[in-house]
Amino acid sequence: MYGKLSWVFCLGRFALGALRDVKSRQYADREREEWALDFNLESPLSILQDILRAPSQPAVVRCWKRGVRPTRVWSDTMWEPRPGLPHGFGRIGFVVKAPRLDGHYDIFYSKAEAPQDFLAVLAGLRDQKTFIHPLEMLSIVAPYICPELAHLWQGADVIYFGDNSAASGVAIKGVSGARDLSRLALILHSCLASSATRIWIELVRSDGNIADEPSRGDIDTSVSMGAVELGFVFPELLARAGFVP
Repeated sequence: MYGKLSWVFCLGRFALGALRDVKSRQYADREREEWALDFNLESPLSILQDILRAPSQPAVVRCWKRGVRPTRVWSDTMWEPRPGLPHGFGRIGFVVKAPRLDGHYDIFYSKAEAPQDFLAVLAGLRDQKTFIHPLEMLSIVAPYICPELAHLWQGADVIYFGDNSAASGVAIKGVSGARDLSRLALILHSCLASSATRIWIELVRSDGNIADEPSRGDIDTSVSMGAVELGFVFPELLARAGFVP
């Protein structure tokens, strides 16, 4: 299984972590006659199943420099426990700065509160005391499943700026030991592959992340930049991306 799937996924980052677990199990002790199917194997197999069920994407390798500047993307998240909310309160925000042919930029921003039913889905995937990490990962994914931005990504070069090293690490590797993060990483890399988007991920300080304000409901800086507000509707877009039924 490991050898065959390594070839299937050799040009993407869809399944590196899951394949690593399968390899460890496959070559650990070949003389054993029976193996219990425990969580350490069930989780990566579930991730691989998600990937193989998703529509296949072409592998595009570009070896030339585009004639336009890269699109810049910032994202951030806030989450805090609140009385009366079983899963706390969370909000994501992102800012996109896309170059135009005339040398100027179009700037967009979005902010959206995380519904309790979505946080309940996250809680069902794994036990967690806070939801900051999956929401940070979702904020990275959000621009690529936002319909108003779909025209920006075809063949685009993107520089992403974020201040959460854990979420950025999952986005780079394409997988995580946590199934919710792995599923969001799968959506991210599926979107990037389908649009032939190349992404470079940079870590920035929180005070240098311009998406921090919209993630906290403050839009003054975005408005002063002339940014256009976009909607992000959790249930519809995540269902379309295959995260929730």
